[in-house]
Amino acid sequence: MVMQKALIRQQITSTGATRLPLSVAQTDVWRAQRLASGDTLYNIGGYVEIFGTVSRRAFHAAIVRALTESDSQLFNFVATDEGPRQIHNPYASVEIPFVDLSGNDDPRADAMAWMYADMDKVFDLSAGPAFRFALIRIAADHVLWFCAFHHLVTDLFGTSLFLSRTAELYSAAVGGNAPPAADLTPWSEVLEDERGYYASTRCERDRNYWRDQLRNCPEAVTLSGRTPGWPVASVGSVGTLPRAIVARLQELGAASKAGLPAVLFSAVALYLSRMTGRRDLVLGMPVAARTNAKLRRTAGFVANVVPLRLNVDLAQSFTELVEHTGKRIREAYRHQRYASGALRNDLGLTASEPNIYGAVLNFVPNDAEFNFAGQPVRLNIFTHSRRVEDLSITVHARSDDSDVMLQIDGNGAHYDQQSIDLHGRNFLALLKAVAAQPHLSGQSLPLLNEAERSRIFGEWAGRQSSVEPRTLVELFESQVTQTPDAVAVVSGDRALSYRHLDERADRLARQLIERGVGAERVVGLWADRSIEMLVGLLGISKAGGAFLPLDPAYPVERLESMLADAQPMMLLSSAAAPAAELGRGITRMSIEAAVEPAPQPDSNGLPTRAAPAGAASASGVVAAHVGSRNLSRAPTRAADPAYVIYTSGSTGTSKGVVVTHAGLSALAAAQVERFAV
Repeated sequence: MVMQKALIRQQITSTGATRLPLSVAQTDVWRAQRLASGDTLYNIGGYVEIFGTVSRRAFHAAIVRALTESDSQLFNFVATDEGPRQIHNPYASVEIPFVDLSGNDDPRADAMAWMYADMDKVFDLSAGPAFRFALIRIAADHVLWFCAFHHLVTDLFGTSLFLSRTAELYSAAVGGNAPPAADLTPWSEVLEDERGYYASTRCERDRNYWRDQLRNCPEAVTLSGRTPGWPVASVGSVGTLPRAIVARLQELGAASKAGLPAVLFSAVALYLSRMTGRRDLVLGMPVAARTNAKLRRTAGFVANVVPLRLNVDLAQSFTELVEHTGKRIREAYRHQRYASGALRNDLGLTASEPNIYGAVLNFVPNDAEFNFAGQPVRLNIFTHSRRVEDLSITVHARSDDSDVMLQIDGNGAHYDQQSIDLHGRNFLALLKAVAAQPHLSGQSLPLLNEAERSRIFGEWAGRQSSVEPRTLVELFESQVTQTPDAVAVVSGDRALSYRHLDERADRLARQLIERGVGAERVVGLWADRSIEMLVGLLGISKAGGAFLPLDPAYPVERLESMLADAQPMMLLSSAAAPAAELGRGITRMSIEAAVEPAPQPDSNGLPTRAAPAGAASASGVVAAHVGSRNLSRAPTRAADPAYVIYTSGSTGTSKGVVVTHAGLSALAAAQVERFAV
């Protein structure tokens, strides 16, 4: 690869340093960035394709002047005894690299790699600057203008203003004309305007609206079943909506007076509701938050994300859902200035806690309403390095006849690539169904894409299971017979063979049978991942009962809810598991105490310990393996319950699911086949 790189330094002049407090939105981002020191969580940017040649000197001069005029990007950020402050910094010079890749074998791919690498660089907020630019030539008449900012100094709306002003200044310089006067609001005036807002009755009305909207607010709904976490690198999936379908969706949204956003928010809400069972849910809706002329003329960071609370009635048509969503969107726009940071403070949320919404739907306009000296341009906003708390859906829209790109990013700690790809395909399938039949009820609209439908109703429809239904006990004892002395389980520095694991489970089973455990009886199992956990679940199964796993890592409230619902007849616990006051009034038994041989008197009548089962006796004869076939209980059937498992609770209250021995054996056989073990 051949790369040529040059720098032009342009001076920025200013009257001097100004120290200012941060806005409410900036403070929220500042705190989050401090928690993620060294991360590129809040890097934003993109590039402008210029189809023509560029005067580098005129271009650099235009960028420098636009920075000076907009001024919001010319701040450093420092921690002080009075709190975080932003200091106006004119900078001695601004470096703007020129990278010539036009001679490379694949200049566009190399340019994308260069820009992606730059987007992953951390900004030094205290030293500044909080921006980076580059001109990248990929052909004699094709140049990419790369821009990267920290979110503290601008947002998507502000970036658009800055790009447009730069193009205006460049075009005037190349044409030998005087540029139009700048009409941008200084950042200090924006902060003054914000102080007035938060002392106003308008702010009080906005605050009261959001408090009413979020009264008895449900937990965030997620497709992963996990609480939204700290934003980490995402896994993404990209699909396209054909222009003809987009046109149908736009027609559908026109009646709602909220346009395409109302349709897409409705589709997201419906998809989440159908996938999780939740009807009352909250989505994140990014807004410009520029509610007056002064704010609409600033290139700084003003944008906000407001919670959009929707109620999904699956009996209603999709058209009716769009009308409901449109009404909520219009209301939210009227109160959009109240910053999410202020709302989080009202709700008592710290910077390290997740938001009240899971999925965020963002519209990114990729239209460039400017040109460079008459040369056409194309705007491209980056989302490759998105970090998300749960799920982000980004719509890249253009006003031309091109298809619309739809990108779904999931928190990499909660989703894998396969699940995100599947959700992406199914969501696109839902949008196509909505465009074709918006009169159908939310329950009737299909969610599966064509490939999934073909697999389920074609490939899988005629498959018959050849697995003979067996019980967990039968499966385990078959392995004991085949490999009695093989290692069955290892935990730390402890290990048990199949024979010894089976003998311990038998001893526990006898104790459980004596206490009335049998078919259709549930026994709670309070143990962490250990040998005792396996002894416990096998012992319960050998006694004919169904085990209810109780994870010590779960919140006590969730465990108590499970016990109250399942009503186990007794509770088995391991001494190694954390102590907890659970299930008051439920009979308890220690796994360790139950499997230890009872003390036997010696010849003098003193208690002593019997030899462990499976160990040689004084005569050298090994005690015979008894096995569950000799336990005094009715035989367990494949149709009997094997265990009770509870859902994650992401759909509201956790729900108990009874899994039979036949279901468990079928699952085991499928896993053996799938993973070739």
